[in-house]
Amino acid sequence: MSSEAIRKITMTISFGGTGAGSNPKGYLRLGMAGREFVVRHMAEQEFDKNGGTYTFTLGEDHSVQDHASNDPQNPQTYVRGLDLFPNYIRYDTPSGDDLIVEAVRVVVSGTSYDYEFKALVGTDPKGSKVRLGRSQGQVLHLSQHQVP
Repeated sequence: MSSEAIRKITMTISFGGTGAGSNPKGYLRLGMAGREFVVRHMAEQEFDKNGGTYTFTLGEDHSVQDHASNDPQNPQTYVRGLDLFPNYIRYDTPSGDDLIVEAVRVVVSGTSYDYEFKALVGTDPKGSKVRLGRSQGQVLHLSQHQVP
């Protein structure tokens, strides 16, 4: 990987619900290139207890709260960090609610190229799911894939 600057990170994540009777109250965090970002929409929407698909953008064309603090350009992060540090999502919850993750796709846009990371996408024809929460793991690691 190069010393190319990261301009934007876009994450699309699909949930299969919460496994509980209420909307989850925790924070979803994205670790990329040596930084951890909080991903919450500017519209303050909560994750629906019945599931859904959400897209978050950090950096250029941002769509997250506290975008200045969650900007891969401030301080500048670099593509080389994608190989040096773990890339993951983490569900940080003060309560006991869980999040059932069905698929994660992250595209990191550098100044010249895009880099793609996935978890649970196309891994099982029956549809794999991972429950994140306090009583089980809170982290799901992402693997890098070729951008088509």
